[in-house]
Amino acid sequence: MGQDLEALYGARLRRFVTALNNRKPDRVPIRPFAAEFTGRHAGYTCQQLTQHYPDAFEAMVRCSEDYDWDAVPASMVYVWTGITDAATVT
Repeated sequence: MGQDLEALYGARLRRFVTALNNRKPDRVPIRPFAAEFTGRHAGYTCQQLTQHYPDAFEAMVRCSEDYDWDAVPASMVYVWTGITDAATVT
């Protein structure tokens, strides 16, 4: 990781942790819940994201880079299939 990326990561991490600790960050951290959007933006369907975690993760990373988000959940779409499977078990 280059020096600029390390500095950027450090600033984003401080911003997010500061907000998590109910203190005032330098600006409001951006951490959207954008599960379906990330797939669409990265060229995947929601079905692809729910069945293949690497694609879901790659979609989140791509959106984070393209939209300059401070933080993202690893993936929110991927876990949904477990709920569906549990609901259909007889």
